Amino acid sequence: MSPEKKERFPFSVSVAVIPFYKSLQGELGILLGTRREDSLITPIGGGMEQGELPIDALNREWREETSLPFTYLNFLDQRPVEIVSPGVKKTSLGLLYFAQLTKEIGLPFYPGTSEISQLNLYTPDKIQELLLNTHRLYRPDLNHTTLHAVLTILSPIKGISIDLYQRARDKTLQFACSG
Repeated sequence: MSPEKKERFPFSVSVAVIPFYKSLQGELGILLGTRREDSLITPIGGGMEQGELPIDALNREWREETSLPFTYLNFLDQRPVEIVSPGVKKTSLGLLYFAQLTKEIGLPFYPGTSEISQLNLYTPDKIQELLLNTHRLYRPDLNHTTLHAVLTILSPIKGISIDLYQRARDKTLQFACSG
């Protein structure tokens, strides 16, 4: 948390990063955090403060939640995200960054921060399990889309030729309509 709390936007504006990582055992996946508050699984990220640039907000959130240097990330891509959450009547706007973690860390990693209790590697099988058990996700309305997109990237045999973001959008609509 910032030493001085700055005012946030009247609607949700956020940044998040999906760090791809190859474990010491050779497993490819992404790093996700377990929230200390409720043990729900979440990407690393959070709300932007007014006057803050997206990359600065991500740098702050990364350090606050993982205690790892921001230089451990090699950025690959970024995508705008808009999620309408009908249940809470809230629109979230954000920027999702895809990165590669460039340093080896032992997993699970315990950052010792107030927000995230541990970081774990989520392989395609574990991501699929999370998608089937959305009660384990923080903000499933938002993170369901992200994880479907990541699953498509990590599992090219399952259809990388399908447009990544169209598939994620379709899955989000199905999820929103079923809830």
